[in-house]
Amino acid sequence: MADEDLAKALKMAHGRTMNFAFVRKGGTGQLLVDLRKIPVRDIKVARQELGGGIVLMGTCTGPLNGMVFEVTKEPPSSSSSILRKVIKEEAGLNVLPEFRVVEGDAEDELQEVELQE
Repeated sequence: MADEDLAKALKMAHGRTMNFAFVRKGGTGQLLVDLRKIPVRDIKVARQELGGGIVLMGTCTGPLNGMVFEVTKEPPSSSSSILRKVIKEEAGLNVLPEFRVVEGDAEDELQEVELQE
């Protein structure tokens, strides 16, 4: 069954910038999308459910057939295909994600440090 909240949030990204956190481990993952910054506790819960993994955080915007996910660090090469698969499975949407590396701010780096602890 599709996650209606995730599908709605991804569709909202067409007209505005949304925040996201993508927790991935191996060939699977979990995507969190919201207007507000994703709370660290929610990301930690997602990591626990997956048994660990890496976290990609940033903003996303654009249409479903070319959604841009902006991050501050270069993601692993397979992240786009895994994210596409996760969105299809979780939200029931066909999204063509593209990761772009942009300048980060100190707050984003601080949040990433908190996640690693």
